[in-house]
This record gives sequence, C-alpha cells and structure tokens, in this order.
Amino acid sequence: MKTTEMKGLQRMQELAQVVNSSRSVLLFPHSRMDGDAAGSCAALCACLRRAGKQAWIFFDEMPPDNLRFLVDEFLTDDPDILAQPELCMAVDCGEEGRFPSRKAVFYRGKRLACIDHHEGGGQFEGCCYVDPQSAACGELVLALLLEMGAEITPFAADALYAAIAMDTGNFRFSNTTEQTHTAVAKLYRYGLNHESVCSRLYDSERPEKLRLHSLALSKLEIFAGGRAGIVCVSQQMLSASGAQMWESEGLNDAVRSIAGVKISALLKEEGPQTVKLSLRAKEEGEVLSIARAFGGGGHKKAAGGTMKATLSEARQLVMAEVCRFLSEGQQEARL
Repeated sequence: MKTTEMKGLQRMQELAQVVNSSRSVLLFPHSRMDGDAAGSCAALCACLRRAGKQAWIFFDEMPPDNLRFLVDEFLTDDPDILAQPELCMAVDCGEEGRFPSRKAVFYRGKRLACIDHHEGGGQFEGCCYVDPQSAACGELVLALLLEMGAEITPFAADALYAAIAMDTGNFRFSNTTEQTHTAVAKLYRYGLNHESVCSRLYDSERPEKLRLHSLALSKLEIFAGGRAGIVCVSQQMLSASGAQMWESEGLNDAVRSIAGVKISALLKEEGPQTVKLSLRAKEEGEVLSIARAFGGGGHKKAAGGTMKATLSEARQLVMAEVCRFLSEGQQEARL
C-alpha cells in the first residue's frame, strides 16, 4: 500500500473512532443543501440513530422538494436540540464559510470533525477526512460507515445512492471513477432500490419548473466562438413562472449539452446585488480557475461562487473572464 493510501486509511480509522465514541452528533451540511449533502447526511444520521445515538441534521434553509424524502425525519433548526453535542461534524463541506449562520452552534461541539471531497476542505481544528479525488461525499460516508462497522439500512443505501448519483450527473461527469461504480455496487448488498430513488429525485417536477427553464433558455447566449454558453435566472423570471430558485437546477447541464460548448455558466439573481455563479465544463474544459477569479471554488469540472453585482454586471464579467480563459488556453495550445 502506498504511503498516501496508508495515511488516508489511518485518517478514516481515526474519524470512525471519533464518531463511534460520540453519543450525540450534530451534522452540518453546507448551505443550499444539494443531493450529495442531503444524501450523505441522511445516511449517516440514520445509521447513527440505528446505533442508539442522538443525531440530527442542523440546517438553515429547507432543501429542494425532491430531496425532502431523504432528510425530513432528521432535520432541525433548533440550536439547542442537543445542549452540548459530543461531536459536531461538517458533511460535504470543510470550512465554516459554507455554513456561516450556523458556525457558532458548530463550535459548541466538544469535538469537531468533517468529511468532505472539495479542494481546500478540512479547515477545522478537529478530525477531518478530505479526499478531493472522490466523486461525491457519499462515497466517503459509505467508507466511513463500513469502517465504523455500522448497520447500513436499505434507507441509508438509497440515500447514499442519491448522493453519488446527483453529484456525478447520474455517472456522466468526469469525476465518475471505478471507485464510484464500486461504491454503488456495494449499496445493492444493503437493499438499494435505485428505481425508487430515481423516481423520487427526477420524476416529480412541477410545471412551474418547466416554465422557468423555458423562460431562461429563451435568453440563452452562446459566445466565445461557440465554445461557451450562459443562461441567467432573474427574480422576474421566478415571478412569471411561479417557480422557486432551486428549480433552476438542470439549466447548467442543458447548456453544457450543446455541441461545441466546453464551458457553461448559470447566473442566479438572489438579490439586487447578489448573484450566484455556477460553472460546468466538459471533458476538455476546466472552470475552477474561472470561479476563483470571482472568489469562488469547487472542482475542476464544477465550480461556482457568489458575486456582489447586478445580474447584468455579473453576466458581462463572467462572459469576459470565460473568453479570457479560453483565449489563453488556445494560445497555450499553439505554443
């Protein structure tokens, strides 16, 4: 076994020991909980309760409707539900900036931990396991549960499948590896019903979501010589369609699917001077550098951040940065 693999195993063993020895655990997903965060937290919380522990997911805003079946039983917004948790654990995030309104409660924990797969994670004085090579936090939570010797229920298997499937774009994204498929194969041993999970994740859309996508895609702009595309979601579009902002999910993938497009960008108007940026890249593309130009982060193929600008200003800034990035890449290819 390589030295790096041995160190990784030791860190996972340490984290498993910390979790197993804690009788009360408060889990902290990142704000704007996505499928990976929801599924990972739900599986871990369910298994902890199965082992007789007190366990809750402490949240600051409700997740999208299609993820509620995973987490409803475990969610709390009561900061005092556990007076002083023996363990506060960040899941699918590795630094307090991902849950700013809840960080004071996080630091009440007698011990701190995190499990994450994002670059730059592990920014806590505690037991942290971070592996940016993993496609989803769900992969890591499965490894943790196995190391703990936990009883993995069919529900936990379903939740972990949801986590992995959603963070890999249903196994289409370049982060999908042999390890990803091996992890999912293991879940069938514990009662995974992938058809039921997929039906609840993807086959329960509201008409309002389709109206929003229609409005947004009608304003789609292809630029940089056909190598990039950008779509914006304004508050006006939400009002006109009756949709909620979380229902903009999928727009980036629609732009990314266009032939010739290497980079797709989605801008979401959260307020008069607040825009959420989401970037995606195809196999030959990279977007982490672009996100970092705006103070964001993420992965090479999927990144984003928050911009303090109007929607119109953000659109111009992002298009200019994408063009600059693609132009520099083209010049490097010629050298």
